[in-house]
Amino acid sequence: MSWSDDYPYSFKRQATDRQPTGSSVEIVSLVFAKLNCQLRFVELPWARALVELKEGRIDVVFNAYLRDERQDFAWYSQIEFHSLNILFLRNDDLRKYPVKSLGDIQKYQLRIGTQINVSYGLEFDALMTQPTFSSLIETNSHRKALWRMLQLKRIDGVIADKHTGLAELKQMGLSHVIGLTELTISSEATHFTFSKKTTESLFVQAFDSELHTLLQSGVINTIERKYE
Repeated sequence: MSWSDDYPYSFKRQATDRQPTGSSVEIVSLVFAKLNCQLRFVELPWARALVELKEGRIDVVFNAYLRDERQDFAWYSQIEFHSLNILFLRNDDLRKYPVKSLGDIQKYQLRIGTQINVSYGLEFDALMTQPTFSSLIETNSHRKALWRMLQLKRIDGVIADKHTGLAELKQMGLSHVIGLTELTISSEATHFTFSKKTTESLFVQAFDSELHTLLQSGVINTIERKYE
């Protein structure tokens, strides 16, 4: 399974740790243990992970939105998870730019940082087809690079998962510089996905069965609360 530094879902507590931890790591590890399968973690940026999944060099990717083009090469788990992607601005700009909708990004001509090949919801994806909006979007493979760009005023905002963003800003000592807006970019369901080149649909059904059991028993909720 691919992973990247993405608290609380997957991360290393210490740089010297051999294996990542996090809510998604714990959940998938429990399910694979129930299925008597060995799981190995490979650190990859999100965009690269999707390519590797398509080519069958990675078997599992988590936190993926349901997209038609991805279903050509990936099986989707039917169990849904939810997270919020929020717009972050420099604290000095929070009152200056009272953003309430995606349209306000264009209204105020804000330059926004996003990660390459990450989907930020259907509304955002639709706006990205419009040159007047897409020209305001700056992409980078690494989210921490985007935080530094925002700190240095090379961009005006960053879109990130709420929990991931707050944790990274604290870790980087930027909580006093960058903060949350009231604009939720997306709250779509995310899923575990499996490469069709390496995985049978029956395996995904078995995965879902075990995942459902963990969900119904409250185990998943207990794991997620550990990282709040």
